[in-house]
Amino acid sequence: MNNQLEPLKDILRDFLSQMKGKEEIWKSSGANIAGTPGFGDANIDAWPRKEALCWIFADLYDHFPKFNRTPPTVEATKELAKPYYDDWLELNLDVQDYMKRIIQKPNSNDTLETYLERISCEMKTKKGRTSSKILSLRSFTAYLRDQLPQEERGLIEEIFPEEMRVDKRTGKISRIAPATAYPIDLYLVAQILQRLAKMLLEGRPNAQLVAAEALGLAWICLISARRRLPTQFNLVSQISINCLTHRQSLVVIPTLYGHAAMPMSSTLNQYLNALKTLALAVETTYFSQKQEV
Repeated sequence: MNNQLEPLKDILRDFLSQMKGKEEIWKSSGANIAGTPGFGDANIDAWPRKEALCWIFADLYDHFPKFNRTPPTVEATKELAKPYYDDWLELNLDVQDYMKRIIQKPNSNDTLETYLERISCEMKTKKGRTSSKILSLRSFTAYLRDQLPQEERGLIEEIFPEEMRVDKRTGKISRIAPATAYPIDLYLVAQILQRLAKMLLEGRPNAQLVAAEALGLAWICLISARRRLPTQFNLVSQISINCLTHRQSLVVIPTLYGHAAMPMSSTLNQYLNALKTLALAVETTYFSQKQEV
């Protein structure tokens, strides 16, 4: 197995070697590097931030070409809302007992998109944010999540998050962040990537494969965050082995708006392709051994 990891290690060694050369150039230039933190101030070392960005983007220049940030078209949002609403009413739930107190019925020509956006606007009025209407809204959006494929739930999650909080004074809707979810700075992110890379290069033989896979997953998660489309970890962690497109340096990211292509650095492209080759080799070996048994 360790021999099969050599292509991945070679890619990392080459990246580290180039990084070392980049560091020497930056430190020799000092405060003369325009456009960086510390420019014009000899007391501030600009390299640590640059190094962190290089690790996060797996790119010595951390400059990706401009890409289309508009979300892919999701057909579900263009579907009529009334059939979904009518089917939800047929469930005869407790929250539907008083028709005048639940969310308003959609018009016959309302799409899910226009209907949900109108409900969102209504929430800003006192009549729209009564406790009974909020309960029925939670029930209806939960029903929609059950009916729609996971990759088509982006609009619902953006307007009415599954874990949402409604401000009783203003009607403003916000997402409830899990207690364990908190932002970390780019230096700590870079340190995590560096630790995984070091474990792959120098760690115990039985831990190197796990480190290789974890490093690849971490980089894909960072790419997903940069695409700025809502997604979930269970989608990203189950990304297809065929996520790399035939076009150079593009990876297909699963989101709640469907699959979206995202540019990546040549280093990351090489790394993920080597990881894909390794995964296929491991899978082939596993099935061969299984057949022999």
